[in-house]
Amino acid sequence: MSEANDSIDLSEFDEAFAKAEAQDMTTEVPDGRYQALIERVSTKQTKETKRPMIVWQLKILGPTHRNRKLWRNNVVTADTVAMIKRDLLLCGVKIDRLSDLVFHIQELQGTGLEIQVKTNGAFQNIYFNKVLAIDPTVIGGSVGEGDIPF
Repeated sequence: MSEANDSIDLSEFDEAFAKAEAQDMTTEVPDGRYQALIERVSTKQTKETKRPMIVWQLKILGPTHRNRKLWRNNVVTADTVAMIKRDLLLCGVKIDRLSDLVFHIQELQGTGLEIQVKTNGAFQNIYFNKVLAIDPTVIGGSVGEGDIPF
């Protein structure tokens, strides 16, 4: 067991800590609009059909469910390329060929978005509504003294 660090006094948070309910990180995020950050974008293949897929990892910044992770998978087909192009343009990535996406993935990371989560039967869909300016102090998950993320 490690020694206690006496240089930081956390006692001012004792009452709030006692009253706080731990967030349930196992349930799905309910339908609604959220501010989110694109943490990572990658390309891979679907397991069964081996079709190309774009995988978006998002982190909710608020107004509720802060720090929850969401994943959005876009299977690339002739029917989905228009939606993918729309979302890339919304995020500021203008490319002429989808194959050039691999050269622009880094540009997507750190982009703030207003997203909408909608449940459709057994599936949860995530829609990108608009780009948001995100305070850099919020990205790391910490907010400086006096900063209000929203």
